[in-house]
Amino acid sequence: MKSPPFLIQHGTKDDLLSLAQAQYFARALAEKIGPDRVESDVWEGAGHGGGAFGTPENLARIIRFLNRNLK
Repeated sequence: MKSPPFLIQHGTKDDLLSLAQAQYFARALAEKIGPDRVESDVWEGAGHGGGAFGTPENLARIIRFLNRNLK
């Protein structure tokens, strides 16, 4: 069974989960399921959620990811 694709988005100012942990997770996941199954974005200055993640550009990026992987 093929693993689902992952889109990981992380802010550099996240005070709940360090950027290093998110990057480690993305690398480890890519090694396990393949780099073509993992996409990762880093948002400079963003915290854990918030405005940077809800921009029209990012929402369009998420929709493209979902359309590409769920259709």
